[in-house]
Amino acid sequence: MGILVFDPGDHTGWIHRSDDGTLSGGTILHDVKRIADTIHLCKPDIVVYETFRLYAKSAQSLINNDFYTCQIIGVIKFVCANTPGIRYVVPQAPSVKKFSGGLDARWTQFKSTLPESTTEHLKDAYLHLKYFELHNWGTAIVKYQKEDTW
Repeated sequence: MGILVFDPGDHTGWIHRSDDGTLSGGTILHDVKRIADTIHLCKPDIVVYETFRLYAKSAQSLINNDFYTCQIIGVIKFVCANTPGIRYVVPQAPSVKKFSGGLDARWTQFKSTLPESTTEHLKDAYLHLKYFELHNWGTAIVKYQKEDTW
């Protein structure tokens, strides 16, 4: 099964693990069309994305913010809802990254193939992929039917 993971933000990190385990990924800078195009080009069975929550302690600093991260999540959910073949859409909290086991040799190998420098969001997308592989792979079919995430 192909898995596509997004870590949304002003620049959105993404990583795709194909059916054969090959990794591809990168960073998308403020471009909602490229987010949609990435989903269509990768043709994943599963899409995972990091959620966003507004907490009181940071609310004041976000006054006048256009909440681009939320817009990206909306694009991801909309495109997935309207794309045949995507079977599961999985939201993950930002905190799961610390339970992923951290960056490893697979990350180092993948990073060496990238033409660009890596961003924090790309690293975080990889950590979300690892967490999903470690903790959800066997139960994803039961836990995250596409229709249940809307």
